[in-house]
Amino acid sequence: MGTTLQYFRNETDVGLDDVLLNASNNSNELSCRGMNQCTIVVDHHTHASTFTLTFYVEGSIDEGDTWFRLQIANEASGVMTLNDASYSKSMAATGVFAVEFPINYTNIRIKALTGSSNAGDKADVNVQFGSI
Repeated sequence: MGTTLQYFRNETDVGLDDVLLNASNNSNELSCRGMNQCTIVVDHHTHASTFTLTFYVEGSIDEGDTWFRLQIANEASGVMTLNDASYSKSMAATGVFAVEFPINYTNIRIKALTGSSNAGDKADVNVQFGSI
């Protein structure tokens, strides 16, 4: 069984085209109805110093009326504890990285993409949705 790429959203569609990383950046709302996989690709292309880039993802199951932050679960002594999922990547130079996760939502959005105190550090973000 293979993956069929259904939707590709470039950085302009996503709303994170050449964004400055010394501010908090949010994406546009992206429809992903009928898809069950998401890949977010971050291209950090202008860099002046070492820093940690961070963002989180929100989902909606009602076309964007209600939003929730994606969660991760930690198990200890048989108890599952949920925490807000935050993506964090230490960067020492320009580069590209991707994160992948399953989705069962109608919409997603990227929130609070930030990380640099240098006004010149920039990144682009694109998103791919697929169905397995």
